[in-house]
Amino acid sequence: MSRSSLARVAAASGLTLGLALASATLAPAAHAAPAPAAPSAAPVVTPASVAAGPATTVTITGTGCTISGSTVPTTASAGVSFGEMGNGGQVQANTDGTWSINVKLPADLPAGSYPVMAKCLTYYGTDLFTYAAQSVTVTAPAAPVKTATVTKDAKGVVTVTAEPGQSLTPQGPVKVGQRLALRLTGYTPGETAKLVLHSTPRDMGTRTAGADGVLVTDFVAPAGTPAGEHTLKVTSADGTVRSYPVTISAEKLTAAELAATGADVTVPLVGGIALVLVGAGVTYVARRRPTGAAQA
Repeated sequence: MSRSSLARVAAASGLTLGLALASATLAPAAHAAPAPAAPSAAPVVTPASVAAGPATTVTITGTGCTISGSTVPTTASAGVSFGEMGNGGQVQANTDGTWSINVKLPADLPAGSYPVMAKCLTYYGTDLFTYAAQSVTVTAPAAPVKTATVTKDAKGVVTVTAEPGQSLTPQGPVKVGQRLALRLTGYTPGETAKLVLHSTPRDMGTRTAGADGVLVTDFVAPAGTPAGEHTLKVTSADGTVRSYPVTISAEKLTAAELAATGADVTVPLVGGIALVLVGAGVTYVARRRPTGAAQA
């Protein structure tokens, strides 16, 4: 081989070696295996127990997701597992290693305990550590709360149709003396029941259910009934007691409301103008006299 050929081979060999060294030197440090981070405490699930439903969401939070001695960003992934499926998410951890992920649960998820899994990873997806196991409890959805039906006719009469246990005042507190027309359902046709308003027992009379099993009665809170929560208890002949919460207002009836109840709120005019002196128990009546009548 000529001297010039050897020179070319040597040059080429030196270039290859130089490129190899350069490649090793310039490889991104971020792809190098990071120093392992110490596993942190188990993640926190809030709330720890939820009722299944269309808007059921839990928040999973954690700490300590950092690379020891490095400021390279990290990510956290977390989710809830239910059988072969699961819901979860991934976020970049804060610089102090804290993170938070919201996870929506299926509306039809059966009641039970479900594992919560979480990991801390490098920005490029390399596992740093797995958090300690955690779980979330799912309870059966709460039964829908049924309320009494309230209607109001053209004369302003309020009718409340209620099942046992339902409030008789879902529209708001009633005032002492205000009349409600009650339709209490769920009774045996023809049965007789006694009505008593508590806490201080006040006899509200006896009523008989109709052929449709509806007990119809007017309810008027007696004078002197204190404002607040009360209970109307209906006791059947066989001893069965059905209770209905009722709220009494501290406000007094207006003249218009009194008129709607059928009470007479006007002072009668007896042949002219009547002045009633209640305190003295005296009634003074000034009668109209015909024009030109002699003075007494």
